[in-house]
Amino acid sequence: MHRLLRSFLLISVGSLAAFSGLFGGVEIIVQVNTESKANTGGVEVDPPSTELYTLRIQDTWVEVDGGELAMIMDRGGDRMVTLDKVNREYDSTSLFALFEFRAGAYEKVLAIDSFGYRPGSYGTAEPEVLADHIFSITNPDSVQKPESLDTGNERQWMSGDQQLAQWSLAGAELSETHLDNFVFWLRQTGGGHPVILGDLIEGGVLPDDCEIVLNSGRFTRRIGVEVVGLRERPDITLESRLEGYSLRSMGSDTDTLVALLDWVRGGTEFAESLISSGQVNAAASGEAFENGDPIRGILQLIRTQMITGLSPEMELESYGPQIRASRTAANLLTSLNARGGEQSERAIQTFDVLSDAFEDQAPVLNILSAENLARTGRLDLAEGLYRKAILSDPGLAVAYKEIGDIYRSTGRFPMGWMCYDAFEIVAPNHPGMKMVREMKQVLVEDFPGFF
Repeated sequence: MHRLLRSFLLISVGSLAAFSGLFGGVEIIVQVNTESKANTGGVEVDPPSTELYTLRIQDTWVEVDGGELAMIMDRGGDRMVTLDKVNREYDSTSLFALFEFRAGAYEKVLAIDSFGYRPGSYGTAEPEVLADHIFSITNPDSVQKPESLDTGNERQWMSGDQQLAQWSLAGAELSETHLDNFVFWLRQTGGGHPVILGDLIEGGVLPDDCEIVLNSGRFTRRIGVEVVGLRERPDITLESRLEGYSLRSMGSDTDTLVALLDWVRGGTEFAESLISSGQVNAAASGEAFENGDPIRGILQLIRTQMITGLSPEMELESYGPQIRASRTAANLLTSLNARGGEQSERAIQTFDVLSDAFEDQAPVLNILSAENLARTGRLDLAEGLYRKAILSDPGLAVAYKEIGDIYRSTGRFPMGWMCYDAFEIVAPNHPGMKMVREMKQVLVEDFPGFF
């Protein structure tokens, strides 16, 4: 029956590579058939399923319509967006967070001989190729590759005696960008070895049908994708598609930090106010020193640096006599130079005492304490103080970066990258943001097909 449906819907456009005018996108209706079988005893598998999906493909994003919910893969913004069309809300997860989840599992699998399962599960296949195929990630140093074979009407991909993929050599021509985005959807939802998917893109043709076979040792899953319909769609921007939707991340109802991150990342007036607060200078610090308050003078300087990442242009030496005359101010400067161990312990105690005495500067002092706690490995306590600082003074940009590092180092990748996104919005020119961008660039260069 689905063959008849495809014959009815498939548009004989010949080639969609030369779209022009209003038609800058395509809509592809696909039928996805999934079937699994156990390779070893005692393994439960899902029953076979058949689903019909509509893919809207634009130059930089792909939308998968799922009725009340839709998933958008925004390659231009390196994120996956889930639309709640009923409540007009959306959630946004960084593709870098999804990559880190997958890369972490991939590394664990490669560390186990034959995936930890009996070798017979793989036949004569290379376990490393199967891992690359399942996670759709290739280790840059990997030398094991799948092999292709054309049978006339189809192209098959094998590793030893194990089939990895196959697809029809007949189909509709697509622009390289649209085909690349279709394959990107396939990679993120079904997997596929990067070499295999790369070859599919180079072919320049959207196959009438294709199949990905994933063998994890315990079970084998076959994912078949059949093109049922294909048509042109008007070109729209992702901004216009999201118009009228508000950002609402999972957990924002119960976690005030998640709610605050949504306000920052959602392009609200609140976010604009934080950006403008980044235009700070040393005036408040100078005023404090002139009023004979060296401690607030020092902390105001530190606050400016936490917001901008730059050292304020101020001659602190001119206030040296005032600082030396205050034992507490001199102790504060000493604490700022703590380098771990007993020095960090004393510094934390100093910052804690000062935060009680100078409540208006408590967020800055909490960040200083958190830095020392993180330096000595007490990440849970550091996380709590960073959260407290952000909620009290959301303009303290460096706190987003530091707590983001903690989230990522403890496996909470989506929260980590949400904090990085907020960091970039609040302080796009902060030197710490340069390090985040460089990290992204390395990942994109090493694993280009994933992003």
